[in-house]
Amino acid sequence: MRKNEITAVERGDALGVSLKYALAYLEYFGKIKITRRNGDFRILIRGEKT
Repeated sequence: MRKNEITAVERGDALGVSLKYALAYLEYFGKIKITRRNGDFRILIRGEKT
């Protein structure tokens, strides 16, 4: 795992929320183009240096 990848479970643990809410956050972040999905991982796309 790279430092810019996270799973829904890891995000939920980090925020102290259930998987249900972690998925909702990650779906929202995808919708507004902060992350993109790659299999089970979400990859940070906003803020990356190109």
